[in-house]
Amino acid sequence: MLATRNQAVDDAQDVVDRLTERHGLPPGLVQASTVDSWQGQTNAITVAVHPLSGASALDDFNSAFGRLAVTCTRATHGLLLVSRTGLDDLLAAAPARPGTPLGEPGTRQLPRQTHARILETFARGTVEVGHRASAATGA
Repeated sequence: MLATRNQAVDDAQDVVDRLTERHGLPPGLVQASTVDSWQGQTNAITVAVHPLSGASALDDFNSAFGRLAVTCTRATHGLLLVSRTGLDDLLAAAPARPGTPLGEPGTRQLPRQTHARILETFARGTVEVGHRASAATGA
C-alpha cells in the first residue's frame, strides 16, 4: 500500500496490520510505504492512494508528476488507485501554471492536465462508505 504523506502511510499501516492479523498472513507480505521510499521496487499488486486525495489544492508536493508516475509504475500485475470524491473537480478548477518543468515560457495546463490524463486511462468505480449503527451504543 503506497501513499505520499506520512499520515496516509500510518493509516495504511493500520489497514495492513488488521489484514495481516485477520487473515493470518505472514509478517511483511503486505506492506505500507511512502511512494518516495518505494522507488526502484516493484510488487505484484499495489494499492495506492492518489497523491491528491488529501489535498485541497494542487500544491507542489502533491501535484508533482514524478510522484504520480512512481505510484502508477510499482505494480507488475495489478494496481488499485484509490482517490477521494471530487478529484476531477479539483483538477478542473486548478489554475494553469506558467512554464513547464523544463522552464519553457508560456502557460501550460500542468500538472492538472497530466493527472487528468492519467486518471482517464483507468477503469473507474465508486464505493460509498457509510457508517453502521452500533447495537452497543445505539448510534
